[in-house]
Amino acid sequence: NPDLPIANDSLTVNFYRNVVGYTCGGCAIVGVLSVIAMSYIIFREEAQGKKNNNKPTDP
Repeated sequence: NPDLPIANDSLTVNFYRNVVGYTCGGCAIVGVLSVIAMSYIIFREEAQGKKNNNKPTDP
């Protein structure tokens, strides 16, 4: 993008693009893993809660 003043320095632009790319990619991967992990934990707790609720006579 020629409108940016740092566009004149190709090294700066490449470094900036790499940092942004890795940051966005890392955030996306972490976000997906977090959603999967939270879904698994919630599903497991819901299953355990249903089992516990189905047996109110257990000590």
